Amino acid sequence: MARLPEQLGSVRLVRQIGSGRNCQVWEGRDGVEERAVAVKVVAPQRADDPRERALLQHECRVGRTLDHEAVIRIDRF
Repeated sequence: MARLPEQLGSVRLVRQIGSGRNCQVWEGRDGVEERAVAVKVVAPQRADDPRERALLQHECRVGRTLDHEAVIRIDRF
């Protein structure tokens, strides 16, 4: 099974904080902005499935249009 790298761009993955059938959520630390972040990724066992990647990208695009105090801001994808 594929493993995630310890670093994704400027973000160092600290620990996995959640998972589902298709995705994982990780606690991360942004080394440039010096802040804690959450990182959602396609689960390694599904990483080769273009449909799963497309669904996560769609979720990000839709999420970036939301602006409400109860919704976590999506920074990048």
